[in-house]
Amino acid sequence: MYFYLLHIDQIGSSSILLHGKVIGNIERCALFDAIDGKLVSSQVRVDGVHSPVFMKAADGRVSELQADIEAFMNRMDVKYVLENVKKQNAFYANLERHIDLIKVVCASKVSFDGFFSEYSDAIITEFMNPVENIIVSRGIRGPCVLWIDGVRVSGDGYVVDSAECVRFVCNSKLPELTIAALAVRANNHGINGYSLFMRGKTYDGVVRSTEAEYMERVERIGCVVHATPSSLLSHLNALIRKESVDCIVYHNLQGAIRRKLDIFGRIRCDVFAFASGCMKGNDYSIDELMRSLSMNDGQMQMMMKEKPMMEEGWFECLQWESKAIAQIFTGMYALQLSKEMSEISGYIMNRVFKNMRAERIEYTLLHELYARGYLFPPVMARKEVKYTGGLVLSPQIGFYEDIVLLLDFNSLYPSIIQEFNVCFSTIGAADRSGSVQMSEEQMKMLTEYSKSCEVGILPQILEGFVKRRKAVKELMRHGASPEEIMMLEVRQKALKLTANSMYGCLGSHGSRFCNYTMACYITFKGRELLMESKRIAEEDCGMKIVYGDTDSVMVYCGIPGMNVNYVKAIEKASVLKDAINGRYRNIEIGIEKVFKKLLLYKKKKYAGLWMDGSGGSFIEYKGLDLVRRDFCGASKKICKKVIELLLLDFEGDGVLESVYGDEKDMRLSVNGGMIMNDGNARIREMVYEELKKLVDDLQNLPRDEYVIYNTLSKAPEDYGASNALPHVSLALRLKEEGMKFDQGDVVCYVMGKAVGNESMAKKAYNLSECVEIDYEYYISSQILPAVLRILNVVKGFHADKINGIFGVESTERVEPGRNVSFLTPCCETSQNALPVCLTCSKPISEAFYVCKVIEMLRKEVSAMYNALPKCGGCGVLCHMYILNCFHCGYELDVAASNQEFDVFLSGLESACESLGSKEMSLLIRKHTKVSGYRRIDLRRYFEKEISRYESK
Repeated sequence: MYFYLLHIDQIGSSSILLHGKVIGNIERCALFDAIDGKLVSSQVRVDGVHSPVFMKAADGRVSELQADIEAFMNRMDVKYVLENVKKQNAFYANLERHIDLIKVVCASKVSFDGFFSEYSDAIITEFMNPVENIIVSRGIRGPCVLWIDGVRVSGDGYVVDSAECVRFVCNSKLPELTIAALAVRANNHGINGYSLFMRGKTYDGVVRSTEAEYMERVERIGCVVHATPSSLLSHLNALIRKESVDCIVYHNLQGAIRRKLDIFGRIRCDVFAFASGCMKGNDYSIDELMRSLSMNDGQMQMMMKEKPMMEEGWFECLQWESKAIAQIFTGMYALQLSKEMSEISGYIMNRVFKNMRAERIEYTLLHELYARGYLFPPVMARKEVKYTGGLVLSPQIGFYEDIVLLLDFNSLYPSIIQEFNVCFSTIGAADRSGSVQMSEEQMKMLTEYSKSCEVGILPQILEGFVKRRKAVKELMRHGASPEEIMMLEVRQKALKLTANSMYGCLGSHGSRFCNYTMACYITFKGRELLMESKRIAEEDCGMKIVYGDTDSVMVYCGIPGMNVNYVKAIEKASVLKDAINGRYRNIEIGIEKVFKKLLLYKKKKYAGLWMDGSGGSFIEYKGLDLVRRDFCGASKKICKKVIELLLLDFEGDGVLESVYGDEKDMRLSVNGGMIMNDGNARIREMVYEELKKLVDDLQNLPRDEYVIYNTLSKAPEDYGASNALPHVSLALRLKEEGMKFDQGDVVCYVMGKAVGNESMAKKAYNLSECVEIDYEYYISSQILPAVLRILNVVKGFHADKINGIFGVESTERVEPGRNVSFLTPCCETSQNALPVCLTCSKPISEAFYVCKVIEMLRKEVSAMYNALPKCGGCGVLCHMYILNCFHCGYELDVAASNQEFDVFLSGLESACESLGSKEMSLLIRKHTKVSGYRRIDLRRYFEKEISRYESK
């Protein structure tokens, strides 16, 4: 019979269940669409799914090994088949590249732990479990049509005796599925309310309440009332079975509730988990997902307007949530995207919905290896190893108003795998030590070795993905219908996500295909490519790299940032692009953006105004505080407005008139028709005015503008002493009240005013709690530091004035000169370096002072290089090894305290001056000479002037 497969589950040690639909009224043929037949939901149990076992004969003693195997099988009283096979090997160091093996196929489960033969060199089990066995051996790729022979009818479906009875026919369009979106409310006693939305209708149920008004309202809207949570759950499960739900969709449903639902064998999608893997967001709440997806969807926009308030009743909110979950599922094209990804990888759609990326790539490789006759890698526990990742070039911090080009390598790591033939049989086989501490010479040797090898399986797989993606894009360009274009877009996105994820499994210790040598080699080549691109740009093309990060470079052109110079900038970029691309076959760099203005103030942090060929201009943010989830909406709003003013495009319609009015003609006559934003007094005043306006409006903003989002990196209980973190403290408190929090959950909170001497961690509150917002905290920790970080790289802004606008006293203090003195050996009198003690007039040798100076210098140098991490936002010192400041959330930097050391040197020089010792003076001058604080790089302050002078 024909069977449309939707999902697979393992039952027992050697049986699996195929869930899906029996296809009737179809004659047997090679290809067809499942929707052409009559479909009935059912399941097929496949028994006797046992993994073959491969054995390697020692010294070619095949017949002797076969005799031992036969004797063992006869003792075990198991039917079996022996077959001589040839396999390729890329994962076992003690076995040859091409290997002859004996394949043992058993009719029932057999453990070979008790098998011994002196003629056996190796025993390898092919598959790890029955699900892996049937998916890979039968070539099953996602939801598909199967032909199943030897079917017997059973009480709950059908049964077959062997995986050999199952044959893959083709992938097909999904049949019409019954999709239900579920929203629930629960407490410690269980579910006390649900809303199930399917086929355009809601099915609702609640537990009986003592509130008469509430019960009257829910009965009026047709809600089924239940006596207890258990009867409600039974009714909900019966409804799911009765309606033959094929796919159940929910949002962040607790595991304890999921396990009580009758959803075994059905397609299950948690839109919270799926969205976190394919969309950018803060907390991935229903509201946020609706806002993100409703931008181009009128129906969703209407739903957002119709959302009931909590005051109107929690059940009305529950009904709205179930409809919203269904809209989100449809709006993300979740079903179509997961189907494409499961077909590409040959994996189960339910696992794709869970974002099990490593597993998805594992199955992609297993299918390819099986088709090419390779042995699979063994499953083993590996220790996590840290290795050097992508290179980040130090940014040339500043506000650029000449054109800066952003060039980006297309899929860099997959391209490196193809270009340098990186595979388990090449680079991975050349060095099986797993070492990540390899010299440049060793890397060169690996490159030479891979060149001498035939093209590996991994480059071949990636080349196939690239060709398929190009073919899909070609179809999109040739007049397909809107529906076909949407499906093709989903397919090309799935191919891209799969190809780009290949590298990730190589460096993941939990992956079956983990190979640190390959991962380390790929990142080494990535760093080498970035440095080579920098050299080509600066030495061969006469350009200047102002920043580079892993797979992209920013190139300063020295051309004024005006629309008229767009073509000229593209021409310069093309010269560099051709110079780099001409060196490689598979590696390609392309022009990503042309920035008219660029505000670059730290690694991975910039904002820029980029232009296209039609004269349009757009603002892009990267890594700034306004895209971080741990900064509140009010902070983001202020920062965004400041950046928009700093990056004002005076070539935009009406911008010049709105800023300068009657002065516009005079302004255009200066600087060749280009108005500079950096140091622009008018823009500076506009920023100050906007800051005043925003500060005055802070207390009028909605409460949700002060919500901070933080992810739990582990269960709240596992933080131990670190529960001083506000989001951890809140999660622990809410768990005591019945809410559930676990690793990976996003905690949303606001900071309220402290009661008494309450610690900062105790000031975190849920948005629904009635608490007065601590505006001072938000100004000092969230808003002011973020604004100052942006304005620090722009000319003319004064921190004192900005502090004054926010009503904050300047935190900067002047370091006093440091007094240095010596304790005399006789009376321990504190004094400068003098020939005699000021108390007893005993002479003091010069050698005593020299020893003390050396001791002081060593101590201060050691202290300078053992500096504590310091927050770049609020200046707080941290005594723990963490990434972000607890106080304001900004990144911590460990920087040597050069200024303090220089102050010490000055004090030491003054203390030793009266003695006139040449040896002491020489020691002090030696350290002063190498002090970084005494060196000022004028290029940093006069970058544009020097560049213009050099270009003449």
